Amino acid sequence: MIKMKKYLVLSLILVAALRCFAAREEEPQIIEKPVADWGTLSFETLKTEPIIGTMVDEQSLATLDPSNFDLTVEIENDFLYDRPRVHIEGDKILIDIHPRGEWCECFFPKNLNIRICATQKEGAYDAEGKHYLKTVYPIHITVVKTRMWMPRCLWVLVTIIGLLLLFVYLRSISKKRRFKKNAVITPVYFDRYGIEVDDGAGQRLRKEGFVAWFARWFLPFDEKNTLSFESPEVSSMPFTASDSSEMVEISKGSVDPETMEVDGYDPDSDIHPDQPIKLANNSVINVYNYSKVKQGFLRFSANNERDGGGYKVFLTVLMFASLAAIIFMIYLMIKSFM
Repeated sequence: MIKMKKYLVLSLILVAALRCFAAREEEPQIIEKPVADWGTLSFETLKTEPIIGTMVDEQSLATLDPSNFDLTVEIENDFLYDRPRVHIEGDKILIDIHPRGEWCECFFPKNLNIRICATQKEGAYDAEGKHYLKTVYPIHITVVKTRMWMPRCLWVLVTIIGLLLLFVYLRSISKKRRFKKNAVITPVYFDRYGIEVDDGAGQRLRKEGFVAWFARWFLPFDEKNTLSFESPEVSSMPFTASDSSEMVEISKGSVDPETMEVDGYDPDSDIHPDQPIKLANNSVINVYNYSKVKQGFLRFSANNERDGGGYKVFLTVLMFASLAAIIFMIYLMIKSFM
């Protein structure tokens, strides 16, 4: 039998209990010791000092040579810690169990649970005719944090708020309404003989240039463009992207009922005066002069090219990642009080 004892060296002394039997050939056994409560330890001490212990024989009380054993350490919530390192100095065992960086203090639980496993090396103590069975020794330590909660967790709160704002931003640009890639407004006018003339002066709804590209994909505002045409004469006609890429929206204030008619819109029977006019694919805006003579029309063509599908998938992944990070940090903060 091996007797266990506990005492302080630097911060805390580790005692690994092993049971000694006469050497005999039998199936390997594992001894699971009861959980030992080792009191309290400050968080700052845990960061800077090792846990130190010795191994003693319960029968003779002699200190055992730890180099004759394979020692492993398991830590509950090990993702919060650097990988534990075991060192041997003479007859002492030093175990470094340090929190992973400064960020851990806010998330670090107040209960530190360690499992130390000692396995005798092959051939050790053959001369004495002894055999120490593999032993697992659970240890519980209460970690005391000296800093107040707000100073140590302020950066976590700022990070959570930042991730929430990032989520809102990502969702906004994901839901942003954009013009279809090659959506175009084509002006058609009538010559002196009343024949329709399409001289290829169609204008794309998407603006050109880097600034417009950046605004389209990274600013959370619906895409807009204001176009002007000479024939038929239409100045400052604003178009806004709609929920459907097959439509665009026109503000009712930009439509002069004396000189314009929009397909599908009757101002006399309008039951939603506060909503914009939706112009469907291949629909037109008829343009008249004040004598009610038709001058021509503007045709909206959505065309078939789409883009941004992969971009939206990427944004969705980022949104889920930010939400997962927020939930994970809140979970760790709550768990640190348990």
